[in-house]
Amino acid sequence: MLPIYTITTIPQDFPLKDSRCLGWLESCHAAFDEVRNNSGDMNEDGHYRYVVIEQVTEGIYTFPREEHWFEWSEDKANDGVTSPGYIILEKKPNRFNNVVCFSMG
Repeated sequence: MLPIYTITTIPQDFPLKDSRCLGWLESCHAAFDEVRNNSGDMNEDGHYRYVVIEQVTEGIYTFPREEHWFEWSEDKANDGVTSPGYIILEKKPNRFNNVVCFSMG
């Protein structure tokens, strides 16, 4: 079974009960494009500070094989133009270190 790539938004103030899995795509590239484009207004006017893309496979209590983290920035550079958007983070924010599988709960 091929993996899927879930996209989950996490609020500014971090109550995980308010995080939302917005959907899934069949390729990591497509998931990155959706986040970079803030498709469907994922940020919801500043409410969802973080986005995580997780690669998951079929199964019960499956753990993500990959995580890609993004944070909202009002000063995202895009082709020399500064505008708001999600920027990729080098690593998972420390506040989430003991949390896994955001998309599946």
